[in-house]
Amino acid sequence: MRGNIIDCPICRSKDIIYSRHTGEYICKACGYIILDKERRYYKPYKKEPSKDDVEIKSKKKIVKQYRNYRENLLEEVKDYIEKYGEALSLPSVDIRVAKILLHRVINKGRWNRKYLALALLYVSNRYNSFDKRSIKEFILLDPKFNTKKFRRVIKNVLKLANVTLKYRLDEREIFSLFYGEFGYDDGVDYLMEKLINEIKRHGVIRRKSPKTVYTTVAYIAYRLLKRNNGKENITLRRVSEIVDVSEVPIRNAVKEVLRELTIEIYI
Repeated sequence: MRGNIIDCPICRSKDIIYSRHTGEYICKACGYIILDKERRYYKPYKKEPSKDDVEIKSKKKIVKQYRNYRENLLEEVKDYIEKYGEALSLPSVDIRVAKILLHRVINKGRWNRKYLALALLYVSNRYNSFDKRSIKEFILLDPKFNTKKFRRVIKNVLKLANVTLKYRLDEREIFSLFYGEFGYDDGVDYLMEKLINEIKRHGVIRRKSPKTVYTTVAYIAYRLLKRNNGKENITLRRVSEIVDVSEVPIRNAVKEVLRELTIEIYI
């Protein structure tokens, strides 16, 4: 009560008491009854909050704590995505897609930050890029990573983000169609392997489907070899019929590869 009123105006004593019977403040030292106008304010009874007020305040506190936790979690996982993406030399589109997927799954489970960031990058890379990386390449980033746990996190991310990874096409499936139609040649096989490595190194035609990319590689390799051997050229129309891909994307991919790798072929 002492902090709620001024000192005694007569003796300046701070020893003030409150009488519940009369509702007056009395100086214990000199007995002076302090008038209403001499008091700063009067709160003899502290108002107790209702149950509803306590519940609302508690809920607001929980919501605030959750928001702070979620914001911190998002920032930490994004930092790991940037860090691991740079370490793996992944294209920027993989990193952007991983961050988008992060917002889909962040509220749908309890995650280990490092595993979640790595799993998001893996899913993004497998979904977007032509230059697909293996699980082993991701695991090697940290010796503490466990392969089984990483696979489990990937499975959860795919399920919660509602993402379906397409079947990984083996380039040999496309090349075998060319072998059957135009014949197998060691020089062509070697040239196709070299072209794939150069395309990956230069980051060419990343947005094309794997089927289009491998068809483009096989077409260029056969055209180069046939031209050098003086044999007839292979047409894009014939190639598109063999692999069941439209002629337009193959033509565009061929032009881009020829331009970026400075190869001269008349299409």
